[in-house]
Amino acid sequence: MKPSQMTHLRLLRIIVVLALGLGQGSAHRSSAISRCNARTSAHRADADSVRQVEHEWAKAFLTGDTDYLECLLEPDYESVWYTGEVRSRQTIIDKARGHREKPLPVPASKDPVVQVHGTSAVSRNDIDVIDPVTKQSKRIRFLDVFAFYDSRWHAVYTQDVVLQSQER
Repeated sequence: MKPSQMTHLRLLRIIVVLALGLGQGSAHRSSAISRCNARTSAHRADADSVRQVEHEWAKAFLTGDTDYLECLLEPDYESVWYTGEVRSRQTIIDKARGHREKPLPVPASKDPVVQVHGTSAVSRNDIDVIDPVTKQSKRIRFLDVFAFYDSRWHAVYTQDVVLQSQER
């Protein structure tokens, strides 16, 4: 076999391997989408669906339902806590995993204020938390940013701030 033919065969093998790899990635993504769609309830691109997701998210976090969180949180999701600490998707999932053996009670909360703009949404709500350092109660306002695709909402970003007054 001539060197040019060997080069062509090598290139052909590389192309086949890459094509198979891309096909598997596509099949894996399709499988993940199906799994997540089955795992989450059907959503619409509306404020009521975002409110439903917020309640499901809180329950999943407090009870250690990491499968739900893995479907909800985008791979590059970040949460900036009121202390300024930036928490990654994996940090949030790991923290929730810690609640599996001893789930925390899911507190009743008011519905968040939601603004939907096409396939994007911002959700705002206030929660009371116990500061892990001072052990004092703080009122925190969170803003969650969502994107709607694959027939469901995906969390993209969270920002928390301490409210100085008790006003809502």
